[in-house]
Amino acid sequence: MKAGKYILWIGVLLSGYTMAQVKKASPQTGVHFLNTDWKHVLIMAKQMHKPIFVDAYASWCVPCQEMRQTTFKDLRVSTRFNARYINVAVDADKGPGKLFADYYQVTNYPTLLFINEDGQLIKRIEGFTDAEQLSAVADNIK
Repeated sequence: MKAGKYILWIGVLLSGYTMAQVKKASPQTGVHFLNTDWKHVLIMAKQMHKPIFVDAYASWCVPCQEMRQTTFKDLRVSTRFNARYINVAVDADKGPGKLFADYYQVTNYPTLLFINEDGQLIKRIEGFTDAEQLSAVADNIK
């Protein structure tokens, strides 16, 4: 099966599944993580010509929780990411998020994915990443 069809299939399977349970925040309080399905995220990315940033996390993951409290609340990170990316958080360890994790080969938490508007992986970062490191990577994503 072609990658594009597989990505669309993921979108269909995850339709209605909430990719994040994170409330939207202002740039002062953090990165805006969308509360929508993957199919809609891909449509938005194409319409807005923006890459997608995915925080693939597990609810039990301590470094994931630490990133939510520090890295994603940093003003440098939130300003960059809210302006340049469509941001999505996926609990990749349970429910339909496992299908997403399988497709993008998420096996460690946290895993941060930069994905183009066609659903293709641009860059992967595994493990805790502080605001300075994440900002530097974000500045190099086209």
